[in-house]
Amino acid sequence: MRMAECHPEEKHHCKGLCKKCYNRLVNTRRGNRSEYQAEYRKNNPEKFKKYYDTRRACPVKKERDALTCKYSAIKQKYGLTKEGYAALLEQQDSRCAICDTAFAELSARQVNVDHCHKTGAIRGLLCTGCNTGLGLLGDSAEGLRKALDYLEK
Repeated sequence: MRMAECHPEEKHHCKGLCKKCYNRLVNTRRGNRSEYQAEYRKNNPEKFKKYYDTRRACPVKKERDALTCKYSAIKQKYGLTKEGYAALLEQQDSRCAICDTAFAELSARQVNVDHCHKTGAIRGLLCTGCNTGLGLLGDSAEGLRKALDYLEK
């Protein structure tokens, strides 16, 4: 995991800076970002209407945009490239590693990268239900054992 140059204990966000320092830099250059965006939208309503209308009208574009955004977030959060993600999909036959649900039945947002919260190591791809279940059980084998013991009573 890449660390920030400004604060070596923090995760890298952009341009060698942690998220807090990067946001401070952007806001000093442009003033308050949300105010800037609101003003821009107000002054250019036709651009935003056209942008949102095309995405609402075309589900393919909407899904493609969601995938592009998802790959970008995965790369930033886990350091996993689009090719690495595709390799994981192929390795798991495009199915959830726990419940064996086919990812083709799910939207891109319902496929999650499972990782160890202590080491950051990627374990595999899970559907949202299984990923949430693991998280609620504390991502621990002990939590799963207790749940299994409870179910077998």
